[in-house]
Amino acid sequence: MDSSNRESLPVSYIRQFCFCPRIPFLSVFLEIKPPPPLWVKDGVDFHEKAAMLQKRRKLSKFNLSGKGVFKSNIYLKSSVYPIHGIADGIFIMEDGEIIPLEFKAQDNFVASRGHILQLTGYAILLEEKFQREVKQGFILYGKKGKSLRVDFTEERKKKVIEIAQKIISSFETGLLPDSPATSAQCGQCEFLNFCGDRF
Repeated sequence: MDSSNRESLPVSYIRQFCFCPRIPFLSVFLEIKPPPPLWVKDGVDFHEKAAMLQKRRKLSKFNLSGKGVFKSNIYLKSSVYPIHGIADGIFIMEDGEIIPLEFKAQDNFVASRGHILQLTGYAILLEEKFQREVKQGFILYGKKGKSLRVDFTEERKKKVIEIAQKIISSFETGLLPDSPATSAQCGQCEFLNFCGDRF
């Protein structure tokens, strides 16, 4: 296993852990690399298009006043917490407020706890980078760019760090985490064959 993954985790692992705590363990500690599902490629293409379109959208769409600059694919790494990642996009407002954005391709997208905590992870990283509180962000989904506002509470921020520490702990112990995943969740998981057959 790459030792760098013991020290700093991609923020996307927070979302994966919320779906099933075994996914980061199987993919990182056991280095199992199943073929990516088809929707992953669609997501990459959508991100590129959405970033371009976002530059032309009015901030009033998000109930934001004032002017802001949009930047996409922002690499972030914490020197305090064991997380890093690439934010899909951020607004930098004229008053200094930083607002992270996450893009999802699906028109029928429903935000899960994992998606909300993933975006919260980017908020934590942005707070460290810009040295100011990040209070809110948005998940944009579908071709029309519908938006869901996410408030970054202290409880959510603490949960992100708690989950990151649990993931790292599983790497240190080498013990497969228990999973509360339902059979429906398992049926959607690319690790099903590895997890079901081997454990």
